Amino acid sequence: MTEAELRAKIRDLMASGILPRDLPPIKRTGPGEGIPGAQMLIGEQPDQVCTVCEARGPQVAYIYRGRAIHRAATH
Repeated sequence: MTEAELRAKIRDLMASGILPRDLPPIKRTGPGEGIPGAQMLIGEQPDQVCTVCEARGPQVAYIYRGRAIHRAATH
């Protein structure tokens, strides 16, 4: 997928509501702190696909308002 194609797909996903316009701020917190239900997972997730490019094994996942958004390292 070209950079232009990725940008167009991201715009479409945002317009449809699949991707939120803003993710919660990422900061290190202690137990019971931070935004309830929001988290960031780092590390390959072989059973998932990237929300944008659909590549298997994305390296980052954002869990936000009960929704998981996966991201491959290539974009």
